[in-house]
Amino acid sequence: MDQLLLFAVETFDFNSLWFQLPLLLIGVYVFSSLMSLKFGFSIFKRENYVERGDVPWGMEAAFIALLFFTFVAPFLGYFIVNGALKDHMPTFGDEIAVVSTEEAQPTDTAESELEDGELQETTEELSDAASVEVGAEGAAETQPAEESTEPEDAEAKDDADQRDLSKQHPLARMLIRAKDTPYFGLVFFVFILSVVIVAPLVEELVFRVIIQGACERWAKGLLLNPDADSDHRSKPGWAVCLLTIVPPALVFALLHASSPEDPEKPLLVSQLFRTTISSLTANILTGAFCVALLVKVFQAKSTDFGLASASNNESSAALYVKEFYRGMVLFLVIMPIVYSVKAVFQQALPESVVDPAPIFLFALWEGLVYYRTRSYPTVVGMHVGLNFTSFLFLCMAIA
Repeated sequence: MDQLLLFAVETFDFNSLWFQLPLLLIGVYVFSSLMSLKFGFSIFKRENYVERGDVPWGMEAAFIALLFFTFVAPFLGYFIVNGALKDHMPTFGDEIAVVSTEEAQPTDTAESELEDGELQETTEELSDAASVEVGAEGAAETQPAEESTEPEDAEAKDDADQRDLSKQHPLARMLIRAKDTPYFGLVFFVFILSVVIVAPLVEELVFRVIIQGACERWAKGLLLNPDADSDHRSKPGWAVCLLTIVPPALVFALLHASSPEDPEKPLLVSQLFRTTISSLTANILTGAFCVALLVKVFQAKSTDFGLASASNNESSAALYVKEFYRGMVLFLVIMPIVYSVKAVFQQALPESVVDPAPIFLFALWEGLVYYRTRSYPTVVGMHVGLNFTSFLFLCMAIA
């Protein structure tokens, strides 16, 4: 316990607003969730329940959506941002600084153009300085050398911080490196829009609604007898549940695998910002494409998207908000486990990016919730809870 407290004191600046505000928000989130646990008690009992496995699309839609999400949309996003919008992207001043530094470095040609008189003068000055140093050597030997290790310690700390930062998500690296730039407000807004809002909406549409729905239909067709009447038909068991949940969770986790950034050649803020805008554009294109695919090609209805019909006494918006908040409560159930697993893997594999391990665990729990509820707002709320708390912990790390 003492070591944990010492680590916290050395790592965080408790007087910083970057630490205090996220800690307050996490406390409000946990408190409000604990006060609303009644939502969690009824999570597996949903009114207007849709029969599982009745989505009108199969594995072909899952492969098309995954292909577009993984390859086509990122290419289109990169082409749009680095082509049509390249001249409108902020430079943050870092690219200009790099160019100025390179231009300021002397070249071999410039060094070889020194005149003979200058070389001779430089040699004489060095000889005089050497004689003065020899004369002062005796006095210096009697005095102890006091060499400060503070610059070396600071440099070592900076190197360690750079190595730790290199294993973070590119969006996290962008936010941290943009902290002291005049564009931090813009970066902060884009980060929230991309990570906390757009990414959960699109990723849950792809992996939970489309892929998991297709996997469940395939698993029930493989393991159950579809020709039997309803009285003699086998009920979905653990095998159907595993074949439904595990494949989407595994693919989702593997897509978060990445290699650490080279600490010696860190990406510039402007490069990370363009990457973020490209990812945001790709997610928007993916969401539009998937909705059009399901509605136009497979004639999907709102219930196929995990959107239940509201009762007479409740509006659809109120129902979706309640289910969304229910998802945030359900994330609280697994939040300590997810971040504990991440901390354990970071200690065991300090030179690796360990995000796939906790994300796979989270995706399994999320897949189980969707398997039992068929509620898109609920899993979106869980995903928003994950990304929002990760963002708050990142802000605490910035402190």
